[in-house]
Amino acid sequence: MHGSSQMPCPPMNGQLSQGFSIDKTHGSQDPPSLKSQRAAKKKNVARRGTAFTKEEDLWDSAKRHRSKSFTETSSSSTAVEVLQRLQEKSEKTEQKQDQQMTEILSRKDEKIKIQRDLFNLQKKHMKMSVQQKKKENAIREKESEAHLISVESSIMSVDIEKVPFI
Repeated sequence: MHGSSQMPCPPMNGQLSQGFSIDKTHGSQDPPSLKSQRAAKKKNVARRGTAFTKEEDLWDSAKRHRSKSFTETSSSSTAVEVLQRLQEKSEKTEQKQDQQMTEILSRKDEKIKIQRDLFNLQKKHMKMSVQQKKKENAIREKESEAHLISVESSIMSVDIEKVPFI
């Protein structure tokens, strides 16, 4: 194994490999030959149909990772925005419910006041009605007493001598 062996380096940034050859016996470097460049180019073209080179794999992997990170960040920030909107909507709903509850309680208080006033008016009406009935009864009593007196006086005024006896 005293011959020279070539170890191609992987291509960088889509460029063809330089194809340095290292002679183990002499330790010298030969410039890449045109033939080795064509072979490397054919090798890359042939690989593109079925598989990618390591550099392309790394580039794609990095791109996917960045894209995934962006997507995760994007979806994470979207989720945070959605949660914030839900929180705001919930707070607005609670405020609206509190306001409605305050209005309901205010209306109930007003209704109770009106009912109390109505009750007091009905109570007053009943008292007045009872008083009216008492007055009417007193008047009727006086009228019947007056009628009785009038009947008595008419009977007393009749002349007994003029009344026929049966």
